[in-house]
Amino acid sequence: MVNETSFFNKQAENFHDELREEALRRLREENVEYAKLQIKAANLSGKVEAMLESMKKGNPIPKHMRYTRRMRDMENEYLYLQGYRDCMKYLRLIGAFGDYAGTEPPSDVHMANVKPYTTT
Repeated sequence: MVNETSFFNKQAENFHDELREEALRRLREENVEYAKLQIKAANLSGKVEAMLESMKKGNPIPKHMRYTRRMRDMENEYLYLQGYRDCMKYLRLIGAFGDYAGTEPPSDVHMANVKPYTTT
């Protein structure tokens, strides 16, 4: 039997990923500077990874880079979810949902069910 909560969370995560990818695709199409930076970063990626691998094991730079990337990912997801909450609250306040006009969003709109990030 499939756990409905985990199924819903997985579907919500997939939906979020699709929205994010679509938004980034539009960003690449609309912002020439971003598209060029993305190409430059991709071209350097292999070189950077090779340099990091050749460094001593005790070097803190690779770990620091992983931590900062993970923090950026967490920040982006949190800001996206906060934007969603703010949007839903605003739509309720302007009466976009009929019977729910002028009400606060349900108290269960939070990140409690979002899987936690881990760093190693």
